[in-house]
Amino acid sequence: KSLRAFVTSVRELCECPKPYGTSYICEFCKKQDSSQSSRTVRQHCRHTSMYQDAELDYIITKVVDIGNRLAITPILEHKPNIKYAEGFAQKIILHCLTVRALSNGFQYSDGKITSPPQIDFPSIYVLARAALETYLAFNYVFISPKNEDEYSFRFLCWDLAGYLERENFTAKQIEHIKIQEDEKVAIEYLKKEIEKHPYLLGKSNKIKSSAIDGQWRLRNSWTDLAVDAGFKETFFNQQYKFLCAYAHSSRLSIIQIQQTKNIDTQTKVIQATMSLIKIVLAKYIYDYVHLMPALKQSVDFNSAEHVRLLIWKNVGDKMTGNPDEDANNVA
Repeated sequence: KSLRAFVTSVRELCECPKPYGTSYICEFCKKQDSSQSSRTVRQHCRHTSMYQDAELDYIITKVVDIGNRLAITPILEHKPNIKYAEGFAQKIILHCLTVRALSNGFQYSDGKITSPPQIDFPSIYVLARAALETYLAFNYVFISPKNEDEYSFRFLCWDLAGYLERENFTAKQIEHIKIQEDEKVAIEYLKKEIEKHPYLLGKSNKIKSSAIDGQWRLRNSWTDLAVDAGFKETFFNQQYKFLCAYAHSSRLSIIQIQQTKNIDTQTKVIQATMSLIKIVLAKYIYDYVHLMPALKQSVDFNSAEHVRLLIWKNVGDKMTGNPDEDANNVA
């Protein structure tokens, strides 16, 4: 219910973002009707969305609607630790919703000077990478394991890594010290479970040491996870390298930010990444439905209602990184 409410608020934002403060003036409205007063424009403007994407809005709506079906049919513990899959789902959707909101663009004003309209495309790229990695982690832990031993081992490794990330944080408050002490116990328990796990029979010591050290991907690269999730290697590497450039403030990202100042250009440069967001959402919900028996019984991806989700999932699986081939695949 809270997620549905959040989506509703995002839709309202997409239609007409409310300005912060009273100094906002829409340059588009002023040009269209100079007779409107600044106050009228601020209150009734409907021209502040720089980027229109009805297809993404449709996909977001369907993904959220499918997820909300579990509010009626609770998640059953048919698989150990399945409840964490919902957390992955929420993280992916929140990233994608924020990307959609950012794509609307904004205008900054200090009350005296109003900046030209612009889209924060660097943040869109950073969030797209986060959504993509979250989907790959979800697929790696819950979908791609070949058997129950591999599934339980991967989950233990992922679980342990989360505890180890803050093992050496400095705790000062009493409640935080208690949490840290409890987590030390959990760390030792998880390490013992990993060390004696049947999945390690016949495996190299490198896998065991990686797991104990908190390397939950077990020396697998993000590319390895992507290929297991159905992406073509060349396509994924191209997309991921580009998104990482913005996350790590590379030279290319800085130059592009300096050169891409026109709103029309900004709208164009985000289109490929917005398509990647559609692919991530479609692939995630396809996997999620097949993970949850209650959803698998009620969602038909070949139906008129959901076939577009299947189309975008298949587009993601077919993209090669070759422009000519990908144009035909999309068609």
